Amino acid sequence: MIANIFVCDRSFAFNGTDTINDLRKKILGMGALFSAIEERRSENVLYLQHENFMDTIISKDGDTVGKLIFGTEDEQFQMKQKYTRDVYNLMLSIFKNTQRSVFSHQEMLEYLTDDFEEKDACYGIVAMNHLEDLPESKQVLYDKKGFLKFRRYYIGKLINDSEEFIDQIESYYENLILNSNREFFKKKLNEVVESHGVCIINCLTALSEKFKDEISGKGEIDEVNLSKFLEHFAKSNNLDDGSFEGKNEKEELNCRFPKTREKGCLETINLYCGPHLKMYHDDKKKDDKHMRVYFAWDNENLDYIYVGMISSHVKR
Repeated sequence: MIANIFVCDRSFAFNGTDTINDLRKKILGMGALFSAIEERRSENVLYLQHENFMDTIISKDGDTVGKLIFGTEDEQFQMKQKYTRDVYNLMLSIFKNTQRSVFSHQEMLEYLTDDFEEKDACYGIVAMNHLEDLPESKQVLYDKKGFLKFRRYYIGKLINDSEEFIDQIESYYENLILNSNREFFKKKLNEVVESHGVCIINCLTALSEKFKDEISGKGEIDEVNLSKFLEHFAKSNNLDDGSFEGKNEKEELNCRFPKTREKGCLETINLYCGPHLKMYHDDKKKDDKHMRVYFAWDNENLDYIYVGMISSHVKR
């Protein structure tokens, strides 16, 4: 799935309240967003919609994008002093390294409505501040985390092919490691990928962003308390439930994984993926349409969460 992401006159528009210091922090924070897009440029295309872009007012002083990066020699000196040279360099690189959009400003806005969707492509706008008049799902906000949120949303919404879904998980969840048995993982994912794509993404995002903080320092947990912990974790992240399949009760939950995501890692780790998150409905809110995400972790290294299986349910 290709993401077509626009930079335009709305991207850096002054929100009416930011101080110069706020602007410095926000713009520099967006550097990580643009780096994340560049790292995945084969499936993310960054376009500059140039209409009115140079006239965009970015501060209460009336400074514009054009004055910041293409002002007179004296103006550029002042802007670098005011916003820092790093801000200047980042803004200049955005202008130089983005493709020029062939769409008009009005056409771009049409692509950014809820009504416009394509099966193999999504559209978004880079924004330094939340834009009230555009759908939140179309906004690539603030930083790398905002970019990942945007991409993950469309993985769940648009991708029904298990192989592509797996590839996208590995690309946009940097701290998740999937079962080494790819064919088995794909076979089980096939049971739910069309009906539960959004539910799956919600579960994986909770694991990726929240699990480490909540499990840190707890060490080994007995089965009773582990089930209680997983139930609490699920519900605090707006998931239906969490539980634990008794130790080694189901052979298919004994999974092997690469130990890390470092390139060329040959070391493996075997884990029992009894912990799981549950959804009792599908993406259309149809009840009794169950989905499970079975996973595990290594208490010695919580930098990774290991996902053994995503399926409808594991039968005894």
